[in-house]
Amino acid sequence: MEVSGNCSLYYSQTSYKKTGGSPVSIQLGLAYGGYYKTSAMTISSGQTKTHSWGGLLKSNADDCSVAGYMVATTGNYYTPPVGVC
Repeated sequence: MEVSGNCSLYYSQTSYKKTGGSPVSIQLGLAYGGYYKTSAMTISSGQTKTHSWGGLLKSNADDCSVAGYMVATTGNYYTPPVGVC
């Protein structure tokens, strides 16, 4: 998860690289006082899927932090929170 921004907005990007195993269905997401997630997509071994969220208000971020997450057929996974303020 990467975050950048200015005084009132931030921009984030979440990526997932699958290094082995069978294809799975995933949704990439952002948790920050609400939840955003992509439509379902299939990822196979050796592929990387990335999604960017842009221009979100820092004032809406719970505790001035955001976390990336992924909903997969194998479970839900979260990145450590990243500060945006």
